[in-house]
Amino acid sequence: ESNLGISKSDRSDNSNVTKPVFTNLDMQKISDLQSQLHSISKNETPSVVFIGTEKIIKQKMLDPFEYFFRSPNNNDQKNNAPEEKEFKQEGLGSGVIYKKDGSDYFIITNNHVTEGADKIKITIDQKKFYDGKILGSDPRVDISVVKINTKDELQVAKFGDSDTITVGDFVIAIGNPFGL
Repeated sequence: ESNLGISKSDRSDNSNVTKPVFTNLDMQKISDLQSQLHSISKNETPSVVFIGTEKIIKQKMLDPFEYFFRSPNNNDQKNNAPEEKEFKQEGLGSGVIYKKDGSDYFIITNNHVTEGADKIKITIDQKKFYDGKILGSDPRVDISVVKINTKDELQVAKFGDSDTITVGDFVIAIGNPFGL
């Protein structure tokens, strides 16, 4: 017999009166907080980017057809040696524009997104595409900085002061790992 917003434990044994968990004032405060979170998300989403990476992987491989179907009279060891093949490996992730200097924009992302990448493509709002360059990274803290250069006016994210937060404070994480 529990209704939304009503706690069974708040009922007295001798009464059928229920005490609401949230008052109307509490609900208004929650609604105001939700509106503020929506506003922040809407204003900051343009600074979020999609990151696509590409790297070439070289791997030694035996040709299975040559190995299993070679002529029994062919004992040439050269044909049995594995040959090196190249494969394209694609990755994706998310980042945020955190700084602008002239026509250079700096994006912070995770090191695991950009590590070993031969090519980096930055997509903003599914309409703007840029080539990125890794400026630096630190695998120990999984951080990477990518730079793009453009005359376009892009939005730089606004950050709060991490020295003023405590455990239990609300935070917002906005990402775009699948380009949606």
